[in-house]
Amino acid sequence: MRALAGLSFAFPFVWFAAPAAATEEDTQFRLASGIAVTLSERFTAHVEPQHRWRAEGDLFELRTALDYAVNDWLTLTGAVVYTEQDPADDIRLQQQATLTFGPVAFRSRVEQRWYDRGDRPVIRLRQRVQFTQPITPRARAAISAELLYIARPQERGQRERVDQVRIEATLAQRLSDTFEAGIGYRGVFIPRAGQSDRISHTPQVTLNWRL
Repeated sequence: MRALAGLSFAFPFVWFAAPAAATEEDTQFRLASGIAVTLSERFTAHVEPQHRWRAEGDLFELRTALDYAVNDWLTLTGAVVYTEQDPADDIRLQQQATLTFGPVAFRSRVEQRWYDRGDRPVIRLRQRVQFTQPITPRARAAISAELLYIARPQERGQRERVDQVRIEATLAQRLSDTFEAGIGYRGVFIPRAGQSDRISHTPQVTLNWRL
């Protein structure tokens, strides 16, 4: 298990450590929030709005999700996401499974993305591994790495490809029994065929309520 987690973490850092001949960089800012409502012993509902400020135009996303805890280490999730951005808005359906083993969590997510225009829905696969470490009884730190892969492109004739690679580090503090605030950093590497690859640096603030 430790070897698998180590390999999963190492792969995204290799992408960042091996810059292309020409790489564009930008800085964004992300504000993410979430409300989790416990419906029963096994079901939890989520509403998660976020806003991202970017040079090419802001992005707003609203995600609603339902978790089903199969047992202590497996959670299944279904979600609907609406994203408003240039050049085209999109609606996504998500299905995911999260395996948690102590401080390590593996998340496998499948997305179907419908854009305002395009031949067909995009199918994107996402694999994330995250390590979480308590610092105090009310504070925790986490680091994660995620690979996003387009298994079916939007236009017919296009090839499957790596969409992006993300690394993220966060520090969160529980301020009350129901509210947690955090700060963090997300780095995103986007390979782009025929043009310069791109790296986005994103400081972020997170606000989460659990009811």
